[in-house]
Amino acid sequence: MIENDKYYRNKRLHGKTFANAFIYIDEKCNMFCKHCYLGERLSNPKKMSRQQIVDFLMFFKVHLTKKCTIIGGEPTLSDDLFFTIKKINEFGMDCILDTNGWFNQSLYDHISHTELEYLSFSLDSASAEYHDSQRRKGSFQKAVANIKYAIKKGFCVRIIPTITKRNQHCANDILKLGEQLGVSSVNFHSVTRAGNAKQRSEDICLEPEEWIKFYADLETHKNKYSFNIWYPPTYAY
Repeated sequence: MIENDKYYRNKRLHGKTFANAFIYIDEKCNMFCKHCYLGERLSNPKKMSRQQIVDFLMFFKVHLTKKCTIIGGEPTLSDDLFFTIKKINEFGMDCILDTNGWFNQSLYDHISHTELEYLSFSLDSASAEYHDSQRRKGSFQKAVANIKYAIKKGFCVRIIPTITKRNQHCANDILKLGEQLGVSSVNFHSVTRAGNAKQRSEDICLEPEEWIKFYADLETHKNKYSFNIWYPPTYAY
């Protein structure tokens, strides 16, 4: 039994416990995003068996994991999505589902907002032009429609913009969109220099100084909004 559970929720004690874990139940995807770190793995996707899913969750539970994020590929394509959500809840962990937002709204008939801490949507811009150019034509409109419907259904929604050289100046516009939509959190990500991004790193990846400047500017906006705003330091002086 942990004496101070609130403390441990946001700490990692090396060799003892994890605050957060990520489970890749399926690497297949319905997009081929220009900044995706999976790269060729999208063309030859692997998936976990149900037994592997349970084994991994048991490992996380033994190591006192508090949050487990289902990720891909695009996890909403997996036949084992609802099984995994159920098992994460049974193991007593907070469940987060990451998605690119390209799924049918019938998905909401099979999950409850009580089963997810967050439903996280990739959204790289406040308009379709840039977002669709990085992901798939029509993907911005599809994601926004699903975000609105998720909030209507009572889900806590988080949007995750991936920041590149082309959209690094759009943070405040993204935050304004988040407020209009009624999201609970905006989680800015830096590009991982792997997969598709590695091939185009000079065109899209921010240099260390650029990322530091980005989140320094972001700090000046944080008090303007009621929802949570987060970013990984990634680089620092």
